[in-house]
Amino acid sequence: MNTLLAAGLGFSAKEIAPRLKAQGWRIIGTSRNVEGVAAIEALDYEAALFTGDAPSADLKDAISATTHLLLSAPPIAEGDPLLVHHAEDLANAPNLEWVGYLSTIGVYGDT
Repeated sequence: MNTLLAAGLGFSAKEIAPRLKAQGWRIIGTSRNVEGVAAIEALDYEAALFTGDAPSADLKDAISATTHLLLSAPPIAEGDPLLVHHAEDLANAPNLEWVGYLSTIGVYGDT
């Protein structure tokens, strides 16, 4: 089964996710807080709590199942939070087929 992990299930990713889910994809989104996790689950997607300042066990499990990774989480001082805290998990992800980055210089242009 194709599985999209949207690291940062924000505005743009929320436009993509329902289209993929309608095609039978599993959707996992991340949020930095429990309220965001609840909001993702209310959309009938799976959620992983990832604050961006430390590795996340939820996210590590999600990465192992992911076939398609969409990076759209805001950067931290060190760079992309997923790469900072889960680079090894990504390098060893057994099912990962595709990685995409979705952002805008209008929001994070100074990073």
